[in-house]
Amino acid sequence: MQGKSWSTPIDTRFIEVIKIMVIGEGGVGKTTLIRRFVTGEYSDQSMTIGLGFASKTMRTDGGKTVKLQIWDVGGQPRFRLFIPSSKGGARGILLLFDLSRPSTFVRLDDWVRLARSGLPPEKRVPIILVGAKCDLARHVLAVEARRFASRMNLDDYIETSSKANIKVEEPFGKLLRMIVPASTRT
Repeated sequence: MQGKSWSTPIDTRFIEVIKIMVIGEGGVGKTTLIRRFVTGEYSDQSMTIGLGFASKTMRTDGGKTVKLQIWDVGGQPRFRLFIPSSKGGARGILLLFDLSRPSTFVRLDDWVRLARSGLPPEKRVPIILVGAKCDLARHVLAVEARRFASRMNLDDYIETSSKANIKVEEPFGKLLRMIVPASTRT
């Protein structure tokens, strides 16, 4: 995102701010997914340098308004050091890999460990695995990704394409439903 941030108009009636982190290898499509989700626009992005931020106001299934604060963490190794310190207060994580680049799938073990590092078992944060760029030639099968998500005890697996606007809202919506307890949705 390099100094860019996007947000929807702020609704001052929101009930809470929910911090979500979007992590994964560099170039997997984190920033384009966030931009498409927040603004509805697609554009090729250069790699995020450090951290980027975006926000979007949403309604829960029960009609309550929340503000998602979305943290976009650069995927290059030198920026991974930001994850432990910026993870504080995060209520959910989207872990992305590029379906057209198997090397990004192979490194997911490290990303899961990094996402869970320093968290006590009772402080479980939902993590959704997202296979990005499903519009391109596939080099990772859905069954492999689901098997990985199950083995690592991740909460779900979703395939998206920011460019083709396929299931862009689904990972954020599912994560929100996991974070906001059913008792507060009604």
